[in-house]
Amino acid sequence: MNPAISVIIPYYNGAKTIGQTLKSVCKQTFGDCEIIIVYDCTPNDAFASIFETTEQRVKILRSEENSGPSRARNVGIQQASGKLICFLDADDLWHADYLQKVNLGFQQDLNADVLCSRGYVFTGQRLTRPLNNALGVFKQELIWSNQIGCPSGVAFRAEILKTVKFDEELRLYEDYLLYTQLADCNFRFTDNYFFYRVEGQNSTTAYKQKFEVNQKLLLKKKLDYDELGTGE
Repeated sequence: MNPAISVIIPYYNGAKTIGQTLKSVCKQTFGDCEIIIVYDCTPNDAFASIFETTEQRVKILRSEENSGPSRARNVGIQQASGKLICFLDADDLWHADYLQKVNLGFQQDLNADVLCSRGYVFTGQRLTRPLNNALGVFKQELIWSNQIGCPSGVAFRAEILKTVKFDEELRLYEDYLLYTQLADCNFRFTDNYFFYRVEGQNSTTAYKQKFEVNQKLLLKKKLDYDELGTGE
């Protein structure tokens, strides 16, 4: 029997945090889920020792080469068997009843396609805010900026992700581009929450260069998307 929820964790260079992240999933109050970890070919990583676990729900998929978070998530989607799909980055955490609230949220609102939760950095600062759920207002705001947050706080009905995937050219902003492509879907915002980890690497020169390259690529893709008449 297929699980209710598939949890997809893209893993790259996360040896210091993956244990805590995996623990936050395995200790969920809602247990009807499978856990798919997509190992994105981290160099010099003690991969085998990191994932030593007796947890039967954990499935590990290995990539032959590093392809980025978009590819890792798409591979996980292909292998997922749950009716709902949740993503969790390998350094983020969920509150213990996160999946319980996700499952309940979709049961209570049969029209919901995407369920968004509020995020907090580890110091407690809120990352996202509820938006006006009227489609026109939400869609207009989303096209201009990412009002949703990172994938660790977003759950999808599995059928929604059968035709729209994460763009594998992008290694940043891939989540935002996906949201804009799904802007016509029914998004819902809940009082559920997750914890987002902020590391010092985000201020390095290499990261800033990667940020600028992906920002330009995102802008081009959004403009191309709008010209098709689907992102008005």
